[in-house]
Amino acid sequence: NLSSSSIQVDGLIQAEKNWNNNATASTALAGATIGTVEFSGSTNQNIGGTTNTVFENFTINNSAGITLTSSQEVSQDLSFTDGIITTNANTIICSNTGNSITGYSDQKFIYGNLRKYITSNTLTYSLPVGYGTNSSDYHLAEFINNNLTGVTGINVSVNTITESGNNIDSRLDPTKAIQDGTILVNALSDAEWLIENIGTPTSGSYGINLYVNNISELSSADDFEFCILKRPSSSNDYADWESFDATTNIPSDNQGGRTYITYDGGGFPLGDGFAQRTGYTSFSKFIIAKSRDEALPIELLSFNAKLNNDIVNLSWETAIEINNDYFTVEKAKEVNNSNELKWEYVLNKPGAGNSNSIINYIDFDNKPYKGISYYRLKQTDYDGKTSYSNIEVINYQQHDSYNKFTFIASPNPAVQEALYIYNINEYKHNEKLRFVLTDMLNRIIINKTIITDNNGFFRITLNEREQLKPGMYIVKISSIFENNNGTYDSHLQKIVIE
Repeated sequence: NLSSSSIQVDGLIQAEKNWNNNATASTALAGATIGTVEFSGSTNQNIGGTTNTVFENFTINNSAGITLTSSQEVSQDLSFTDGIITTNANTIICSNTGNSITGYSDQKFIYGNLRKYITSNTLTYSLPVGYGTNSSDYHLAEFINNNLTGVTGINVSVNTITESGNNIDSRLDPTKAIQDGTILVNALSDAEWLIENIGTPTSGSYGINLYVNNISELSSADDFEFCILKRPSSSNDYADWESFDATTNIPSDNQGGRTYITYDGGGFPLGDGFAQRTGYTSFSKFIIAKSRDEALPIELLSFNAKLNNDIVNLSWETAIEINNDYFTVEKAKEVNNSNELKWEYVLNKPGAGNSNSIINYIDFDNKPYKGISYYRLKQTDYDGKTSYSNIEVINYQQHDSYNKFTFIASPNPAVQEALYIYNINEYKHNEKLRFVLTDMLNRIIINKTIITDNNGFFRITLNEREQLKPGMYIVKISSIFENNNGTYDSHLQKIVIE
């Protein structure tokens, strides 16, 4: 064994104890037929020795896990049946250039360092890594190859970030941590992936999928408001996080890569969501970051519209303003009860230009529309570009002499259970009503006609078959026909699905 050696394995070796290779040179387990070594002990198994072993198929089937005491290579498939591979400072090397890692989950992954060899192709490589042995430590990534040349492999690991010093959200640079005009204000420190190249890129590009599993500050309420940021491998400063939105791409709305849960074309959930960005040509650290509100070139902490007798109090608060010329408050009402909103001017308010201090703005509208109306904040830059805030809803009602039109939603919030909507005060008998459910961006989820019974009551069941994603919604029920005073009876209520 002066230069190398091999052991022919054409079938299966099941190892239940430690594996130590103390040969004088690297030992390959190879034969005419691809063989498999399965580690299936009942206690944690060590794999190591003074030199490394080159396995063909490598299977871990040990709930207690295995630990590398030296780096090990797998030339064919790395398969997880049960258990976690702990590398410590060593590396599990997958030298097969195909997508050769299978069976992984939050119970079966690599705790430590993974080296995955690649070649120029269009495969998507699975990178099931974590930074501990708990299921909550698992953070899956995927490498999307777009005919990248010059790079023969990648080294991958993941860690959490302790936010202190320069590693804090307030250090994020709004000129770099920005996507399509939306400033990203929260770098999600639960997972920072390090992906470094072996070899120098000469052509082609690649993309990354970072999965949202175990990212504590993400939910379906953040759909389309999170994406990937990148910074140098040596950086410990949030000011270095950058989207590279001018040279890379993220998916369009309603596509995988921007939602907390991945759905098919018919809205059926397929699995966990992920953040995706393609078009990279260099390697470093990656993280998921999100915006706080709608796409504004300011950091808007809040926008509120509150009814106070016959006026609407308006208030908003900013933490950062960049080239901000002025604000405009707009209001709208539905056109002929159709859910089409007609926005109109209420007032203007000068902005602060450039500021990174908290600023509070207060004003009012003394002529609110009767019935249900909507308010939003419009922001205008010095260059004339505009963007909008969230929408606030006001219910300024006039009623006829019969019982006030209202309803109850229960349980609210609904936690993995049906939610019932019903009235307790008698309304018109056998009356047609319009039932509309919208999300917090005023996108219609349900729009249908309901009819009160012979006693003037109705009852609606929502979420009976988990049809609603977790989040906040607005239920609005209104009359289809005008009352004597020319208005529509209506009532709305916010509901929460968890």
